[in-house]
Amino acid sequence: MRRHGTNKALWLTAAFLMALSLIVMYALGPRFAHFENKANDFYFSKQLIFTAIAIPALLIMGFSKKIYDLLAKFDRLPLVLLLGSAFACLLLVILKNFNTPFVQCYDGACRAFSIPAIGSVQPAELFKLALIIWLPGYLSNKAKKGELNDHFALLPPLVVLMAFVVFVIALGMSDLGSTVVIVMIIAGMMLVA
Repeated sequence: MRRHGTNKALWLTAAFLMALSLIVMYALGPRFAHFENKANDFYFSKQLIFTAIAIPALLIMGFSKKIYDLLAKFDRLPLVLLLGSAFACLLLVILKNFNTPFVQCYDGACRAFSIPAIGSVQPAELFKLALIIWLPGYLSNKAKKGELNDHFALLPPLVVLMAFVVFVIALGMSDLGSTVVIVMIIAGMMLVA
């Protein structure tokens, strides 16, 4: 039985990425805030708040076996997150044609919802996170059943996923960057599996 423990390299990587995000927001935030008529420290403050929320969350998840075991029981939760974020992407593509105030469009690309008091939420980012949570579980279940090399058992959900990514995120949302990242996530996990 595998002992639940922490990985020092993972902690160092998370700390490095958090520090880097704060440095980038400190350096570039005032420039973007100026164009949007916001305070110079608006983006840095927002990033600092999210970092302050993330650090205790990481510590709790990293050192609490009870929470880890509780989340392991909800094996359908990643699939619900994946489908929910996919629905949000579809909704964004549909609503962009109605000029609603909740959809943010820049240069013909509609990639985010504008939610008062929260800011902008990009469904493609939620989709990436849900995919990273769901796909390893899906691949490990196929490996346990011995279906990892059976293309007819393994590929249909992934083909539907790729079709969704191409038609909704790449073409509908005009977000080629997210499309490339999602394809690389899927390809990388398939290669490792």
